[in-house]
Amino acid sequence: MPAPGTTPLGAQPPRPVSIDSYGPPSSNVTPAIVLIVAVLSLAAGIFGYRMVSTANPTSSPSPTRSAEPSSTRSGGVSFESRSDNATGHWWVTSSRWEGNKLLVSVTLIADEGQIKPSFYVFGNSDSTVYDPELDAPAPAFGEPRVTRGQTASGNIVFLMKRGPATLVLTDSNGRQISALPIQG
Repeated sequence: MPAPGTTPLGAQPPRPVSIDSYGPPSSNVTPAIVLIVAVLSLAAGIFGYRMVSTANPTSSPSPTRSAEPSSTRSGGVSFESRSDNATGHWWVTSSRWEGNKLLVSVTLIADEGQIKPSFYVFGNSDSTVYDPELDAPAPAFGEPRVTRGQTASGNIVFLMKRGPATLVLTDSNGRQISALPIQG
């Protein structure tokens, strides 16, 4: 207790406040947690790198472009349409140019589900999209609904500038589900 007469009269000034009094309490656990997380991240990275490097050889053959894929003879290129809940295979059986007209013959097989396929093509040099013409020579591909085990085949015509192109298969909602190259 202070000696009488040494304490000023009236309200006492507040104690000084430091910003440090509002911070989190100091802890020795935080650096340990950071160290554990860093070590585990490093170990996971090394493990992941080793898994990927052993699964993927460093030298892989480069793909070749052709009018139809090499898998055509064994059932076509597979497709999966999540919105139609359908899977199957399709391929270009032939393609030819007549001036600025591209005639493509297509075959599609539904393995599971049901699909109402449609197509468009784009030129590889300018990425312009072309919809099919309505007047394809018989048998025209049309707009079939292909169900499990069924096959649809027919011709599709596109009016476009001659050159390398990509034929795109879409589902009943018009979403791209697969594509094949066409020579120019």
